[in-house]
Amino acid sequence: AELDESGGAAAGPFASDTLEELVTELENDELTDEFLIASTNTLTLAIVSGVIEEIGDPRLAQSLLLPMSQLVELQSTAIKNFGLDIAEIVGSQITLIFSIFGSFSIIVGLLLIFLVFVMLAAARTTEMGIIRAVGTKRRMLVQMFTYEGIVYSIGAAALGTVLGLIASVALVQIMIGALGSEDDFTFTYNVTLQSIVIAFCAGLFLTAITVAFSAYRVSKLNIVVAIRGLGQEFVKDETPVAGKRLRTALRWLGGPITQIIDSWRKRRAGFGWKLPLAIGIGWLLMVMQNFAAIAAPDVEDSVVAQAITAAIVYWLAVFLWKVYKLVQPWLASGWPLLPIGLLMALSGFHPDKGIEGLASDNAALFTGGTTMLIIAVGLLIRRLMDRRGYREEPQKRVSMTFIGLGMLIFWALPFDALDWLTGELSSGVEMFLLSGVSLVAAAVWVVMHNADVIVWVVSKLIGGFGSLRPVVKMAIAYPMAARFRTGLTLAMFSLVIFTLMIFAILSNLGNAIEDEPDLVSGGFDIRAEIDPELPIGDIDGVLAAIGGRLSASDFSAISSQALVQVEARERDSDEPVFKGARIIASDDVWLNTNNFKLTHWDPAYGDTPAEIWAAVAADPGLAVVAGNIVSSDDFGGGEPGFGTTFRMSGIDSDLKGEFKGVGITIRPPIGQGSSGISLDRTVIGVMDEFADAFELGSADIYMNPAVLNEISKRPIEFSNHKFQIAGDQDSEEMARLLETVFIDHGMTARATEEDIRENQAQNNAFNQLFQGFIGLGLLVGVAALGVVSFRAVVERRQSIGMMRALGYKGRMIQIQFLMESGVVAILGSAIGIGLGALIGWNIFNAINADVEGVKFVIPWMNVTIIVLVAVVFSLLNTVLPARQASAITPTEALRYE
Repeated sequence: AELDESGGAAAGPFASDTLEELVTELENDELTDEFLIASTNTLTLAIVSGVIEEIGDPRLAQSLLLPMSQLVELQSTAIKNFGLDIAEIVGSQITLIFSIFGSFSIIVGLLLIFLVFVMLAAARTTEMGIIRAVGTKRRMLVQMFTYEGIVYSIGAAALGTVLGLIASVALVQIMIGALGSEDDFTFTYNVTLQSIVIAFCAGLFLTAITVAFSAYRVSKLNIVVAIRGLGQEFVKDETPVAGKRLRTALRWLGGPITQIIDSWRKRRAGFGWKLPLAIGIGWLLMVMQNFAAIAAPDVEDSVVAQAITAAIVYWLAVFLWKVYKLVQPWLASGWPLLPIGLLMALSGFHPDKGIEGLASDNAALFTGGTTMLIIAVGLLIRRLMDRRGYREEPQKRVSMTFIGLGMLIFWALPFDALDWLTGELSSGVEMFLLSGVSLVAAAVWVVMHNADVIVWVVSKLIGGFGSLRPVVKMAIAYPMAARFRTGLTLAMFSLVIFTLMIFAILSNLGNAIEDEPDLVSGGFDIRAEIDPELPIGDIDGVLAAIGGRLSASDFSAISSQALVQVEARERDSDEPVFKGARIIASDDVWLNTNNFKLTHWDPAYGDTPAEIWAAVAADPGLAVVAGNIVSSDDFGGGEPGFGTTFRMSGIDSDLKGEFKGVGITIRPPIGQGSSGISLDRTVIGVMDEFADAFELGSADIYMNPAVLNEISKRPIEFSNHKFQIAGDQDSEEMARLLETVFIDHGMTARATEEDIRENQAQNNAFNQLFQGFIGLGLLVGVAALGVVSFRAVVERRQSIGMMRALGYKGRMIQIQFLMESGVVAILGSAIGIGLGALIGWNIFNAINADVEGVKFVIPWMNVTIIVLVAVVFSLLNTVLPARQASAITPTEALRYE
């Protein structure tokens, strides 16, 4: 009351109005936004303090001044949750990248395991033939190899887990060093028992599956051929007549009942019937429990329900396997694959292009079905050639070459090449893995089925070198004769080099920013931030007043911006929820000077970026949005307290160029003291995704500075400033001078050139780290060559003796073995480089469609180093077996049995 009575006399008209507003809000029963603004406003508090001093009442001063000094504006932010979310996103993205590219190394490792067991079986061919001849069943042979492999797998999984933990410590430390300590987040090493168990079990499971498959393949040996120690020859499974296969498939509709009956009939054999019988009874009980669950639905959430589900799935799997065995003899002809492949391909179409009710918008289904169609046509070609009387070798070459080339052409097509037919299909990480494996498999398939062509070409090329010709020809002929082993080794090298090649190309795309810094800077050389509570009224005036080494004439443009957190939504969208965004209110200098490119623009306001920016400067109702607002990649998140990140669906990110302006509505976040404000704006442009990349905004909306007076009831000052240097001065030195001049305003300035250089250095360090991680897969390929070479010394002992007897010197034998490894390593590297460059080009085109300015450059120096390392280590790994082979004397070898 005393304030109300004395305010008008103690202050001027403005102060009187301010006090009246404050008194009115004090009399209000509710806490309003106006009171929050008034009670924390510095000017209001100064007026109240002055009035209290004029009144001269010590009691009033004591009762008001202390509470007034404690009035502060507080904001609640879930900073811990936000930090955890950021850490989760960053960690998951890094894990995803390592998992995607690391999957190829895992595949290479599994191929090596398979190759090792193939070589192991080759070394034991005679012994396996003998034990099969004395009555050992094929399934027993499978069990022997599987148990042996599982023992190896347990030891390898344990050792691999320990080595993986050690390697992970090194990787994390290198990553910390690469990213530096100035980032908003840091990496720390953390290992849990769960992750150790998962790693161990995953390694054991994958290895055991590979071993079991290899053991099944090995068990199908020809007993007579194996005992005589001749080349590997597998027995074809006896194929029952179609009627018997059909009856078997129909019988297994009975599921557990059929299992029990078959097991009981086998009891007379005296072994092998009790366990299948027990499984059948347990299976039947679980299925019966399923019918009981209909009357007791609460079973659905119990362990019993999971067992029931497993029983049903097992039943279905067994029946489908019997159906597969029914049609298996016909699959080799190719025609059954045609309808299956066609159905899969059609089911992958986009609903807008495909058959209603069948199309599911799945790229994996479409590509898998198309691949099956290519294989079916190749098998049909082979069947037709067989009926025409062609020999088996030409049949294989023509049909398999067709399949390989067909798959190469299909998988090498640009990603959007068939969108006109299928529509734009949704895909995930699996497509990258499928494409890589399919391309490498197809290329190796073509090479290995045309091996004699390679031998002929090389023979022609080296025809003039008489002394080398026999060595080189034998060095190529031997690997090409062992198609299976050489094909596996080629696939290992090709997959690893393919992965490294793609990553090298992708990491080089980022150099576009270094070559053209205006993409991210918009032509400004220095960006600076100040304390919003200490605004700079007139930058030019301050620079003119200080004199000295820095003046306004040193800059051709000085702009100012204010950053305001808001919530936004698209007006004509089905999404009514406001989501987090950020307004960047820029002055006329910034709007009329920046060189940022636009990917979308409304032709009603201009046809060039300069015209669009000029329209925004002239009309407060217009706006330009950052590229990530219309991007299809949405990782959610947003700023703390503002829900998810604002995105626009009314602008198609893929259709660049002209579009009709889209309306948006923005408002201050709830609880910011500006309730009831809602502004409509029209988006007339979309910035390039590189633009303003160093601002670290998640959803930026660029507007005329007039919005600052509309979006908030309190004044908002410019806190960001951009400087364009007039001459050729050092931008880093100029940034340090600016920090010195405006130290009272808390200015921190960064040169764009410095940011780009540091960012590129971090990227290079991370890329080298990742290439080292993927390069570990090369060790697998090198190990494979070592395994093959050591085995070749034993297998070819007699042939080596014959060659020595015919005049080959020990040095020639040694060179031949080294060249064999070199040929496989070089050929595998060539396949990997070619396919990697091809897919890298497709990825570049897809990125270039969204982000202009990127350049396709193959880092030949990097690629050359990778290939040289692969070839050199392959040769080094072959030196020992090559020396062993060269030391074999003719008499010793020819006596060998």
